[in-house]
Amino acid sequence: MVNNGSTYRTQVQWASGLNLLAAIWLFISAFAISTQNPMTTNNIIFGIIVAVLAAIRLGGAFDQAWLSWLNVLCGIWVIISPWAVMGTGPTGPTQSIIICNCITGGVIVVLGLWSALATNTAPDLMPPAGGARPSYGR
Repeated sequence: MVNNGSTYRTQVQWASGLNLLAAIWLFISAFAISTQNPMTTNNIIFGIIVAVLAAIRLGGAFDQAWLSWLNVLCGIWVIISPWAVMGTGPTGPTQSIIICNCITGGVIVVLGLWSALATNTAPDLMPPAGGARPSYGR
């Protein structure tokens, strides 16, 4: 089976596009769900980070899997952040922010994994168009 490059690029675009939507929701959730100030700030910052990384991949960085691996790490942080930021006591995170962050973080992790694992790291075996070969300075 020959991979012409468009298959993995399509998968990276889908995964990164959906991850961009998840990041937009994470950003919006900071205002839509009543949270305490530290969680609002956390969700705004990580919503922006995930959005930027996903947009870069969506925009053409198809061979840069490390960007998606960073999104996986950000998704893991989004899942654990309600407890890491707010603690577990009576002033801890609300149930709504726990549910929101766990679901959104899980989606970011899954889509980041999909995008990272869909990346084609093999060099292109097709010669350049027109049969020209690179000169390497000669």
